[in-house]
Amino acid sequence: MHDDFATTPLSDLIPASDLHFPSRSGLSAAIGILFDRGLALLALIALLPLFLMTMALIGLMEGWPLFYAQTRVGKGGRSFRCYKFRTMARDADAR
Repeated sequence: MHDDFATTPLSDLIPASDLHFPSRSGLSAAIGILFDRGLALLALIALLPLFLMTMALIGLMEGWPLFYAQTRVGKGGRSFRCYKFRTMARDADAR
């Protein structure tokens, strides 16, 4: 076995619910939001050719619809629609 892996006793671990992160407000929060959205936009632009190729392959091999939509529960218990490329048979969740 490998002896180079660190081990931590379970009694030393802190539950995630006990972790507290400082909240940002004002200018710091605005800069953070702009950075996050700007980075997401750059990633979307960079990955657009891959997304288009994936859409074409799904359309040619499986037909429509190209996307699978699912309702999920997010932060604060709010539900939202999650869209993914359809990689399973049509109506697979109904079976």
